[in-house]
Amino acid sequence: MKIILALLIAVSAGKAYAVDVKMSGTIYSNFSAVTSKHLSNGVEAHGRNEFDVSRIYLNAAADHDEHISSFVQLEANLLSRDPVSSGTTNQVFLKQAYLEYKELYPGAKLLFGLIQAPWTAPLEEPVWKHRFVAKTLPDEEGLLQTTDRGARLSGKAPHLGYELMVANGEGSGARQTTGNEGNKYKDFSGRLSFSPFSEGGLSGLRIHAFGQKGKKYSNWERDRAIGSVSFESGKFNAMASYYASRDGKGVAAGTDTVKGAGFSVFTVVNVAKTCWVFARWDKWDPDTAVLNNAHSRVIVGGGHALTDTVRMAVDYQALMQQKQTATAKDQGTASVHLEVKF
Repeated sequence: MKIILALLIAVSAGKAYAVDVKMSGTIYSNFSAVTSKHLSNGVEAHGRNEFDVSRIYLNAAADHDEHISSFVQLEANLLSRDPVSSGTTNQVFLKQAYLEYKELYPGAKLLFGLIQAPWTAPLEEPVWKHRFVAKTLPDEEGLLQTTDRGARLSGKAPHLGYELMVANGEGSGARQTTGNEGNKYKDFSGRLSFSPFSEGGLSGLRIHAFGQKGKKYSNWERDRAIGSVSFESGKFNAMASYYASRDGKGVAAGTDTVKGAGFSVFTVVNVAKTCWVFARWDKWDPDTAVLNNAHSRVIVGGGHALTDTVRMAVDYQALMQQKQTATAKDQGTASVHLEVKF
């Protein structure tokens, strides 16, 4: 009622302001066939294969003036369509919704609302370029939230880029099992990206450092550290990252924690104007105090741009356990993936 009243007052005063809203979207679809005897959870595959639309995004962006813009993104994915994890099927959820103020000071912008966290989407995914084939390691292993409710300051200086964020820490979407913030604790994260060369063949080289300090509850740490080197050029992209995590178990003493560690190395090589090949190797140990519980992920494939807005990839993904058990088996999957943007 208050919104309607405000609109009526604005119209009666003879003032009107139209915001130019731009709509866009992305569709991920695939055909996948399991080539191994078992799925990774130990269940027999029985030649499982399927067609699927694994993820969709619907976006709306608006420029309100030269400094202020806004963005809204809705998403539905595999988790949101799983009645076990989401409680319903085909659940569409809010992935991003924020206000952005550009040039807060020279080279800086401020985002407020439900926004991308500093590491995965702003940095790692653009170098990997194959979000429609597979998520990067921090997203696959649930180490970092891709979006969260909070505020983020982004800025650039000569040879240096930085991101600083304060957030609830609970994330968004189907993976958000604890609801929105229910206590006083916040996650504080920051990233520095150093570009040592501004010209020449090494101008695409960057060195990155990321840290997160947070708590889920009292005496329940949620800390992350990442060190990385990346290179981007017209011929190829490459990135090597080391990850470390520290998570509390919620015990009263606050000293019983789980420490994880791992790495990811990948490259994308352009062999022609519209064709490329890619390869990735991840290794993650979710608890370094437990023997033989690590796993590795290998992804190899090739891609082709059918148009400027449609990409296709043919790939093979192998998930390999350090030690196989009844509920942890090696799995291989061959797939054809499509990404459609509009």
